[in-house]
Amino acid sequence: MKQLKNISVIILLTAVFTCLVACSSDNENKEEEGTNYKSLIIGKWKLYYESNYIHTHVEFKKSGTFSYTSIHDYYYEEHGEYKIEDNYLYMHFSDEPHDDWSIIKIVNLNNTMLTLQELYEDGECGKEIVYVKEGSLK
Repeated sequence: MKQLKNISVIILLTAVFTCLVACSSDNENKEEEGTNYKSLIIGKWKLYYESNYIHTHVEFKKSGTFSYTSIHDYYYEEHGEYKIEDNYLYMHFSDEPHDDWSIIKIVNLNNTMLTLQELYEDGECGKEIVYVKEGSLK
């Protein structure tokens, strides 16, 4: 009977330890992912395909600013500031009220591709927008 009790305690402690380690790892990965997004997003990105958007490029700078430009309209430029929290990109355009931030989900981000999906105020998701990092595909 005493052996059964010892085995039960060992199993219980193993289960508790496993849960604690697993939860800690998830939080660390999430923090790492956010940090990676912050460094990976920096640079100039080109739309991967033709779309109804005016812009053809977006550039994210280390300073926390961004700008949209177009090869079709030399005078077109929109700019503002951005921040990243977890896998969400928050963008504030300079011509909008200070508390008006667009929320965009980062679907995928690596050294060569950036996939974003706009989230609307009503909870609906917009279509995915795919960018390729300038100079990454030759």
